[in-house]
Amino acid sequence: MGSENDSVLYRTKKERLIYGNHFGDIFDFSKESNFPHKFYNLLNDLDVCSKNIIISCLYRIKVLNSCEDEIIDIFTEEEKEKMACIKRDLKCNIMHLAENVWAYKGYMLPIKDFRGEIFLEKMGISCIEDRDRCAHKDMIDVGAYIGDSALVLSELTSGNVYAFDPVEGNIEYMKQTALMNQRKIIPMNMAVSDKDGEDYLSVGEAVFNSTIEEIGERKYVEKVPIKTVTIDQFVSKYGLAIGLLKIHAEGAEQKVLEGARNTIIEQAPVIIVEMNHTENDFYNIKPMIEEMRSDYGFKVFKPMNGLICLGLKLIAEVKRDLS
Repeated sequence: MGSENDSVLYRTKKERLIYGNHFGDIFDFSKESNFPHKFYNLLNDLDVCSKNIIISCLYRIKVLNSCEDEIIDIFTEEEKEKMACIKRDLKCNIMHLAENVWAYKGYMLPIKDFRGEIFLEKMGISCIEDRDRCAHKDMIDVGAYIGDSALVLSELTSGNVYAFDPVEGNIEYMKQTALMNQRKIIPMNMAVSDKDGEDYLSVGEAVFNSTIEEIGERKYVEKVPIKTVTIDQFVSKYGLAIGLLKIHAEGAEQKVLEGARNTIIEQAPVIIVEMNHTENDFYNIKPMIEEMRSDYGFKVFKPMNGLICLGLKLIAEVKRDLS
């Protein structure tokens, strides 16, 4: 009879689709390889824990790309136990209260979609050292889905959380989430990009994979026109002071960052950004932010979600002055 931890063995199908044709130069330190330059730039100034996360992700992608097995026993026993605990917690504590009302430990959502990464691990916000910098400022949540992440972020501030999502159905759920939890979440049905105007939204087979920047290996069911806005334009128009910027844009993260350049330079918000959707994002999002402001420090957060790289986040904040 298998143990409970057997249920969190790694299943390769989901991430093989994304990473199977990428990261071909992992741990190639030859003179002809560009890997050492990218690798050391990414690890530069990271703390030991963050470096270990990066190295572990790369090693596991290398293993993924070198085998054809459908299931790999790749996680440590400690990781498997943490993942099993998260599964048990969610299974035991999610309750159906009424039609379109689901509850988990004081949080309420209009559908049964409570994720450990959001409600237990809190997207790595424990890594933020100076929460006072954003405690009374507004926040921007790009890729807010049904308002679950905005719900957690709203606990960090007395200001508003402007929650952007390009999928109209998600906005309706988000309105219900804000109302049920009595939180200052402002739903915004627009895509965030590096330019104001219009673009096309590629609608994913799973609605939360919809994006304005297609990832080659993913499948999309249709393209629909969508309004786009930059963070800089939005912040300037409404005169906002931004304390935190969270970005989960399914491959469009660098476009969002470019459109937030002035806000980042002038206001230095805490940034929580997904860095795992493409190899380019993995290596280049950190240098991109460093180019905007040299005084940012960085940590890497990896949720215990049963995957080797998906969900990987870079957390950036201005370094504390310890003088």
